[in-house]
Order: sequence, then structure tokens, then C-alpha cells
Amino acid sequence: MKNRVLLKEIPSGKFHSAIFTTYSINLYYLEQQVLSLLGSKGIHYISVLADSQMLSKQLENYCAFSQTKKRNYSLHGIQSKGAFHPKLIFLIGSNSMLLLLGSGNLTTTGHGKNLETWNSIYVDSNNDSKIGFLYQVWEYLNEIQFDLGESVQNKLNSIRENSELLSNIDSSKVKTSYQIENGFEISYLTSNTKNSIFSQLIGHLITEDIQRIYILSPYYDSKGTFINLLYEKFHPNEINVILQKKFGSAPYNMKDHPAIHYYDWEEVPTEKFKQDYFHSKNIIFETKHNSYLLSGSANASIAAFGYLNKKAINDEACILYKSDYHD
Repeated sequence: MKNRVLLKEIPSGKFHSAIFTTYSINLYYLEQQVLSLLGSKGIHYISVLADSQMLSKQLENYCAFSQTKKRNYSLHGIQSKGAFHPKLIFLIGSNSMLLLLGSGNLTTTGHGKNLETWNSIYVDSNNDSKIGFLYQVWEYLNEIQFDLGESVQNKLNSIRENSELLSNIDSSKVKTSYQIENGFEISYLTSNTKNSIFSQLIGHLITEDIQRIYILSPYYDSKGTFINLLYEKFHPNEINVILQKKFGSAPYNMKDHPAIHYYDWEEVPTEKFKQDYFHSKNIIFETKHNSYLLSGSANASIAAFGYLNKKAINDEACILYKSDYHD
């Protein structure tokens, strides 16, 4: 894991448009830092999709800096049964695309002050095996903006027409999983489908003998419902839960279980980070022959994952890695 300054590392001159999805948002940070930084890199169209309730709260106490700074971006609130919770940054250029998928919101805490996890997928050729993954994300972004009006649709069409990689989408390249190199595969899991993320996860792991599970998340069901769900489905030898005592919501009403162990993130030996709060969301599944890492926006809760036959109430987006590396 590398500690990086997220937006500053975006290469200049490769992208003309950016689409953000976020749960919470800091408009001052967006207008005073993000827009100018992206503008300096040649990105001049920016669309932000935020949870409608969180956006309303932000607007209640916000002065419109954009009127003086003349920033050009679109901002929309997205309604969800629970929370609109995915954290995506999708950058599109004439012949390249970059996806950043992770746990950080469009805020100063999400882009630096919290410890977050971001996953990057870059494509600059129609022959890249990962392009189907980015097609899936593009279709997801189109679906959640479907009801936002004609101007949004026109802009999406313009982005597509000015991207060689999106203007001629080949649906045959969309698959369940994508090989990124020998021994490594990735899959896109989102709640914006007929099946819950938990159900999709089971589909990838159904033939595996899961021996150990590691959960890194700031927020849990108070009774540990999702943790119990994982145990009931996989019966691993152990589940190790990593959380932070002073931040998030722990499973404080969960019954003790001999296979489930808890660790404080601040006591786990690791690289020294300057961030104060642990906001990263990752689950690791270990077998004798394969390792899986689920990383993205979903906390360890039923609201995020749902059940096998029941969708979650939150909208989430995650990436699942499969590796044949093991101890």
C-alpha cells in the first residue's frame, strides 16, 4: 500500500472530463481546490453526483463561491432508499480513461485527512483486457443519471463522442471478471443490479473453501449482523475484525464468538500514516489456493451488502481482486 496525494498524481493533458460520485461533499474544497487543480491538468468538464440529503445539508450553510470564481461544473443530488454511497472518480480523455474507485468522499478528509483506500484502473487501448470493466462503470454512471434531464444526457453524449474508447463500445468485452496480469483478476460489484453485492460476492466465492477473513471497516451493524452472515456462509477458521475505537461504529452488541477476533487499527503494526481516522473499507478472503480482496465504498453492514436474496438499501461500488498468491 502506498501513501499518495490522490488528485495531484493525475497526469496532465490526458483527460477532458471527470465524473465524481460521493456520499458527503465539501463544496468549498471542491470549488477552491479540486476544480482549479483539475483545470490545470486540462480537465474542464466536471460532474458531481452526491447523496441528495448530504448535499442539501451542505447547501444550507454554503455561499456560492462559483459565482465569483466562474467555475464550470454540474452538481446533482442522487436519491437512494438508504444512502447514495459510491465513491468514484472517472476521468475520460480522447483516447484514455482512468477510474479511481475507493472509500473517500469528495471532502478534505476523504482526500487526505482520513486513511482511505483507492484503486486505480487505467486504459488507453480498446485491446486492453480491463476496458470491459470501465464500460461497466460508464454504464453505471449513465444509469444513475438517466432521470436528470436532457442537458445531462447531452453532456454524456458529448463525452462519449469525444472519447475513442467510449464512442464504439463493444459489449462483448463486458465480462464477469477481467484478467489484469498472470494470476490476477478483477470484477466490478455494484448494488445497482438485480442482485445484492453480497449475492454477487457469493457468486465469485461459491466454490472456494474460505479459511480466514479479515474485515477492515469503520462502520458495522451494532449486532454484527453482516459479520455473522459471513461466518454462517463460509464457516472460516477465523474472522479478524479491524476497527478504530475512537472513530466509526463498532459491533458493540455482537455476541462473543470463538472464531471472531477484534483488533484496534492503531495497535496493528503498519507503516506510519499521518491520517487520524481509519475510513478504509476492505475485506480479505483467504483460501489454500487463492486470495480475494473486496475494496470500495461498502462498510461491513447489511445496509451496504444486503442478503443473499435481498438487496441492500445503500448504493455502493466495489472492486473484487482475485489472486492465486497465498502463504
